[in-house]
Amino acid sequence: MEGSIFRLSDLRSLICEHETIPPDTEGVVICDYALSDNPRSDSTALLYAHKALVEERRHFWIADCLADRYDARETAYQISKFVGKHRPARTHIERLSGWQYLENEIVRQAEKYGTELSPLTFFKPSKKPDCKRDRILLFKKACDEGRVHFVRGPWNESLFRSLCLYTGEKKNKGRKDDLADTCGYMVLKG
Repeated sequence: MEGSIFRLSDLRSLICEHETIPPDTEGVVICDYALSDNPRSDSTALLYAHKALVEERRHFWIADCLADRYDARETAYQISKFVGKHRPARTHIERLSGWQYLENEIVRQAEKYGTELSPLTFFKPSKKPDCKRDRILLFKKACDEGRVHFVRGPWNESLFRSLCLYTGEKKNKGRKDDLADTCGYMVLKG
């Protein structure tokens, strides 16, 4: 599958083994959430990556991701579980409607299941025209420069499929771009 922005063969060429991640990296989780499990709504997308400076340039090793539709409580549970699994230094979550409820529910779920949470940072998304496209193109540039590495895992193909389906058009015509957007946020917040 070749997309208009991302090419599958190019993405696959960036796959690396877990052992290639430098030891002095900082782990980060990026979350783009939707508080609905409606089939037409966006998905909640979670991405875990390591980041480090290599020759004074920020590099990213994407080590895990998932995207699915969940109701509000399940969204909080999935975020808590994902953060607990990876234990990142930071967790960045897009600040959308319902963010205070989500924050409280993530903490409640973590306490319920004994999950240790990293600091949660809720950030306001930009309202500028084409901001999502700009973020994703920033990620594409980092890929083209060899600063993005995909750690081999069972999630690789679903992320690659999501990236290849992203066209940059204002209307996504049913193609979900939530994982592509988390990749853009990773580079922006990195």
